[in-house]
Amino acid sequence: MIFTTLNAKVLEISKQDEIRILNSLDINPSFMRDYEYNRLKNNIDKVTTKFFLMSLRRGQIFLPNLHEIIGNSDIPNIFLYMAMTESGFILDAKSHKNARGLWQLMPPTARKLGLKVNGVIDERLDPIKSTEAAVKYLDYLHKRFKKWYLVAIAYNCGEGKLHSAIKKARTDDLLTLLNPKKGYLPRETRNYIRRIIVSALLAFDRTIILKNNAQHLFGNCSSQKLEKVKLKKGASISKIAKRYHISIKEIRKCNPQILSYRVPVVNNESYIYLPEPIANKINSLK
Repeated sequence: MIFTTLNAKVLEISKQDEIRILNSLDINPSFMRDYEYNRLKNNIDKVTTKFFLMSLRRGQIFLPNLHEIIGNSDIPNIFLYMAMTESGFILDAKSHKNARGLWQLMPPTARKLGLKVNGVIDERLDPIKSTEAAVKYLDYLHKRFKKWYLVAIAYNCGEGKLHSAIKKARTDDLLTLLNPKKGYLPRETRNYIRRIIVSALLAFDRTIILKNNAQHLFGNCSSQKLEKVKLKKGASISKIAKRYHISIKEIRKCNPQILSYRVPVVNNESYIYLPEPIANKINSLK
């Protein structure tokens, strides 16, 4: 099956791959007849593709970690594209509602999931801890709603709104919940699940991925993981940079969760993340 864009670009994905993507979210293949879904899918333009590829480039530094965390859980890999939809893989992304990080967590939700959010550290910006927290939350939502597409919807609009929508519709059928005339769900949420699927469709287009050297999203990660480097309590970022011959910019890039000039102590531990080769070299010197 070939989908043509308005800019004469071609999205090459088989019907089998499309069904596989839908099945991973517990969505019936009949969803492929949804008008709005097909409108988005058949109008993938250069801007959409550019956003997708820019997101991949931003994520190179931490995507291997995300793959590992999600791969070791029961969460479908397609939720990587939910993080992309939420933040564009910008570690310190911020919404007008004060949601932050890869997974756009609100402060109360983040704290409930065990993340520290204060004046010296915001673990919503920590790519590893925030992903572990998001996986925990997604798993909780799945235990409550039982279907992965309902998990994605609840993540966007909230458990209460989804529960009310299902109650009003008297069903949890996706196409029924997305009915624009009934308005069971907010418009933003109705498009949210479609955008996640379309992002996954782009990821399955091998021509786009390989042409742009972005194959790491498939798990063929060429970049190294971020690794933890334990430090003495109260160490300043400038002194760490000087001692280990690393730029402050590199440290900040890998650790946007640190809001002050010193590395905070969290759960009686002080550490930073660095790319695996650098981290291994530093850890071997200790």
